[in-house]
Amino acid sequence: MSGIAALIRTGPRLTIEPEQIQWFLNLPYLRSKKNVDIGFMHIPLPEYRMAAENITSGKFGENVCAPKVNSGLFYALLRNKNVKALFAGHDHNNNFSSTLDGIELNYGNTTGYNCYGDLTRGCVEINLYPDKIEKFVITFESMEEISRVR
Repeated sequence: MSGIAALIRTGPRLTIEPEQIQWFLNLPYLRSKKNVDIGFMHIPLPEYRMAAENITSGKFGENVCAPKVNSGLFYALLRNKNVKALFAGHDHNNNFSSTLDGIELNYGNTTGYNCYGDLTRGCVEINLYPDKIEKFVITFESMEEISRVR
């Protein structure tokens, strides 16, 4: 969803505009149900709040900071059935994964040291297969350990 740029302010958070959802739904490749996609966004959707009630892996270290206004993007993704997973950032103490109505809702992992957060810094490795998505948190400490072993 990298082409989405026009955002409006809703209090301290940003929400997605109806025109942005329509732009996404009009993408030519979405007309083919053969594609299975994943999406990336900085600010999590409001549905991440519900997903936080059923975490399958990772850590929940702070409340989900999603927009107050629900744009309807999650519902549009459900109806379209192409997007199987979303990845968000923004909340530096969360790196959890959950599934809501068949769509995986995931956080990345905080990578930078110039921001708040108690999570061990690292990244999420995403492996895509025709029938599944695998995710692994790789901490910078584990990367240093791997480098020493090689």
